[in-house]
Amino acid sequence: MKVALAAVTIKYTKKSYTLSGQSQAGRTWPFLLDWQAACMPPAMGVDGPTVQGILNRIPVHPNETILSMFSRLQAEQQHLNKHAYVP
Repeated sequence: MKVALAAVTIKYTKKSYTLSGQSQAGRTWPFLLDWQAACMPPAMGVDGPTVQGILNRIPVHPNETILSMFSRLQAEQQHLNKHAYVP
């Protein structure tokens, strides 16, 4: 969805980047190594606030294909998911 929104926004604004916001759920065990998190109970069962607001600045390169942009943003989203607790 972010790729499609960025492509349409760039077409109409003629800018080289887009800005958007999203709410990121933080249902993971923060600051633990992967093997430590695997030993913990499921993070989805923990009560408390777990939503973080995120501002996305998505650069769109003129020679980049939609597929390569999708791959780049997918890797970036995985990074955001891993660090959802960091404002």
